[in-house]
Amino acid sequence: MQQETNNANFTNLPVDVNSLPQLQNVATHKVNKKLLWVLILSSFVTFIILISIIVILTNVVEQLKQYRFISLLIVCLIFAAYILLIIISFNNRSYAIRTQDIMYKHGILSRLTTVIPLNRIQHIAINEGVFLRMFGLAQLQIFTAGSGLTDLKLSGITKEDAEKFRELIINKIGIK
Repeated sequence: MQQETNNANFTNLPVDVNSLPQLQNVATHKVNKKLLWVLILSSFVTFIILISIIVILTNVVEQLKQYRFISLLIVCLIFAAYILLIIISFNNRSYAIRTQDIMYKHGILSRLTTVIPLNRIQHIAINEGVFLRMFGLAQLQIFTAGSGLTDLKLSGITKEDAEKFRELIINKIGIK
């Protein structure tokens, strides 16, 4: 009998799509330009490691010596393409911290917009990797309810801003 009463009160009215907030109209902040150098530097380290592995393998394994040049050429072309993608995608990174949520936009071919309501946040961490720290930057990692993974990684903000944002969010939603 209780179930029938609840169903009688149930409504599911349509939402006027034109009355919804427009995400493209939200004023966002570009990430710090130093992040571009962090991304390039970390990619360069990976590139050096790959080149070293190829050189070592082609010196140790006699059958691979004939493929050394082509392998190095392929890795160099992939590295150049990857750096180009980093530069192009960098200009599409922006964020907004609002009273009810955090928004992060990024991507090249498919542009992604992630919006995390503040009331879903369970934990916030600040990551300062080696290269981020070298440039005075940090990454704000935001974990939400129901997920074991980081739901949002906001890179390219100064350490001071990351700490301010963390404090703002903690005070707003009351987590420790």
